[in-house]
Amino acid sequence: MAVIHFPQWQGGNPQLRADRGAASMRSFLASLAPEVEREIVEIPVETGEDLPVERGVAGLSAILRQLGAAGWAIQTLAPARLALLGGDCSIEIAAVPYLLERYGEGLAALWIDAHGDLNTPEISPSHRLHGMPLRTLLGEGDPELVALGKPSRGSGLRPEQVATAGVRDLDPGELDYLDQHPAIRRFSVAEVETGPEPLVEALRAGGFSQVHVHLDLDAIDPADFPHTACPTPNGLRIDALMRLLRALDSSFDLVGLCLTECTAPTPREVEPLRPLLELFAQVGA
Repeated sequence: MAVIHFPQWQGGNPQLRADRGAASMRSFLASLAPEVEREIVEIPVETGEDLPVERGVAGLSAILRQLGAAGWAIQTLAPARLALLGGDCSIEIAAVPYLLERYGEGLAALWIDAHGDLNTPEISPSHRLHGMPLRTLLGEGDPELVALGKPSRGSGLRPEQVATAGVRDLDPGELDYLDQHPAIRRFSVAEVETGPEPLVEALRAGGFSQVHVHLDLDAIDPADFPHTACPTPNGLRIDALMRLLRALDSSFDLVGLCLTECTAPTPREVEPLRPLLELFAQVGA
């Protein structure tokens, strides 16, 4: 098991600085589970404010260096389970390849997010990598990032291994991609709110034994938690989200949990995430 603090912010909006939100979550986690917090592995991130657009990705050089360092750290630790505290969504490019290498086709990736994260540098409106990581992991995007997103052995992430939940704000190119890849299972906010059983059954029918959960906190309705990089109305309520996560934990081997895009300025604002961080501590323990 490993708990990674990877406060990469260059992939998102530099004014919002997801590294500060990651620090707030880490401080709150320390109050809940000091024994877990003491074991956290820190991935250093650069502090320079200059994020030139390179090959269609803002801050690409710094991001490549940081993702490479994170991937090396995870490979060195070689944990059975991986809990990541971020940072922007692009930190998944360092996490998912390791879990794919370890678990192969038995791994499902559940992307809980208000957004699809399915842009490429060519079609991204913002050129921010936090809108591209899932497409990168599926093998399309900047060549160096795509290479980082593949395991050293075995195949990369396939659409059949992916499900999304809570996605409600998609760019035209992302909609086109989803139309072309119906193997990606999609669950709306309303479907998740009704209950976790259909999503759990869909993953079970896919033959998966292990699940990695990507959770961008903007999947949560701003009424429950507004401190995210891209607050998006009509999201998941925290109670429904926790029912889903607990059902996954009891039905599968929950081998990965990645929390991203928090902008809470202090630990006090993280209080609504208490049940989520308690589960995070269990995954990392």
